[in-house]
Amino acid sequence: MDDPTSSLQVIRRAYPELAINSVEPHNHEGQFNNLLIINDELIFRFPRYVDGVASILKEIRVLSRIQGCTTLPIPNPIYSSQETDRVGEVFMGYPCLPGETLWQPVFTQIEDERIIDRWGEQLAGFLRELHAIPSQTIGNNFPLQDGLAEWKNLYADIRKHLFAFMRPEARDEVSFHFEDFLKNPALHSYQPALRHGDFGFGNILYDPQTMNISGVIDFGFVGLGDPAIDFASASVLGEKIFKRICQAYPNSHSMLERARFYRGTYALQEALHGLRKDDQEAFESGIEPYR
Repeated sequence: MDDPTSSLQVIRRAYPELAINSVEPHNHEGQFNNLLIINDELIFRFPRYVDGVASILKEIRVLSRIQGCTTLPIPNPIYSSQETDRVGEVFMGYPCLPGETLWQPVFTQIEDERIIDRWGEQLAGFLRELHAIPSQTIGNNFPLQDGLAEWKNLYADIRKHLFAFMRPEARDEVSFHFEDFLKNPALHSYQPALRHGDFGFGNILYDPQTMNISGVIDFGFVGLGDPAIDFASASVLGEKIFKRICQAYPNSHSMLERARFYRGTYALQEALHGLRKDDQEAFESGIEPYR
């Protein structure tokens, strides 16, 4: 947490009637945001970077408009500060959702196939509901994402900024990965949908007592775009549960080739983020497979 005192002052100015009895910085998921837990029941997120301001404003807008559209609970941003675009002054706050964060070490210990089946059904159900929300719900002027131009720009950035750090054969692999995707028109034809954008470990909650999925959080990458983006994220959960998600989601097979491409860009995007934000840990983590 960069400056919890300053963030607390911003919250108090925006909501002087909010009684604040306890404050706890939350340092576990802060790559893009600083987090405060207020009164053990409210989470406040402050974007750490300038580009994160526009992202969180979009997130507030979407979450406010899709409340009640999904069976699984999602954050409800009942607190927000949108009067400025300055980092440190824009935030969203919402009641903590029930359950604990599903991290990979927790998941890898699950051996009960019935739990895997149930989680696959619940997560597929969430994606079906989210992807079926009409675009009019979030506004007709909501921009489309995940278009061909975005991936061309990403490829150009990777060549310009990351190729110098890669071994020659890794550069060839990345070039083939992108060029094979970019030149295939069949991979750029899909029905846009509202997608989460980061549907994987850390953003899914579960109840350790009932072993049910209890919520989905962090819609910082939410957008109107390719629903295969969510399948790319879900594939990281592991082969067993991903297979069950695909089985419970109609026509999921039509998205799998695009999902494989998207997943193959994750480490590169992390390396770019680390380079741009002077986050050495993120850069090293992302570039390591290509050195």
